[in-house]
Amino acid sequence: MDFKIEKAFFLRPLKLFYLFLSLILIYAEYLKDADFLYVVKPLLMPTLFFLYFVSTDRKGMNLYFVIALFFMWIANICFISTEKEIFLLGILTTFISRLFVLILILKCCKCPKPLPFLIGTFPFAIIFITVLELLNNSLGDAFYFVVLNGVLVILLGGISLANYIMSPSKINTYILISIIMFVFMRFIVAIDHYYLSVQIFRPIAIVIFSAAQYILYMAVIAMNQAQTEKIKP
Repeated sequence: MDFKIEKAFFLRPLKLFYLFLSLILIYAEYLKDADFLYVVKPLLMPTLFFLYFVSTDRKGMNLYFVIALFFMWIANICFISTEKEIFLLGILTTFISRLFVLILILKCCKCPKPLPFLIGTFPFAIIFITVLELLNNSLGDAFYFVVLNGVLVILLGGISLANYIMSPSKINTYILISIIMFVFMRFIVAIDHYYLSVQIFRPIAIVIFSAAQYILYMAVIAMNQAQTEKIKP
């Protein structure tokens, strides 16, 4: 009981620290200060992990979410670099992170029926095809990585939208909002890196990314609570 009370004590400070880091990152991305980013950006995902750790029991922790955070932590560091190979590694680790998010959703939520799933994938497929057509000539070696990520995003979007349509629960709402924000964020980053670089794009991407990750955290917390309620006699 005392341990739970001690963990709860850190909950609010960690939430404030996550917000503080996000604000600092917005400023650092606006300045495009790589040294500043290498100091601050690697702290964001560990902070969210510790926030998750103090928000739930150790036995109830979702391993898929933790692994997704780990690979996103690597991706965030990779995306600071301007080197082509490091950026490609960032795209790959982003794919792995999103893959574990997909597994998390499939494990914790119902798999939608084919028709709702196909309907759900349609808007995400249209967005991806449009972006791919726009960036096709600039992608080079990154083309296959981008396509791979795009297919995964379409799957995530289709499942989350179909689940929300069929069962608009709190968990499905959080997941859908998070996935939509991730899609929009990746669109901005891709445009900024491969097509048209505008100074405000990266700060906007950080705003969306930080919010999307936090909303995904809220979805996982809601999953844990729902699982606990099922176990109760």
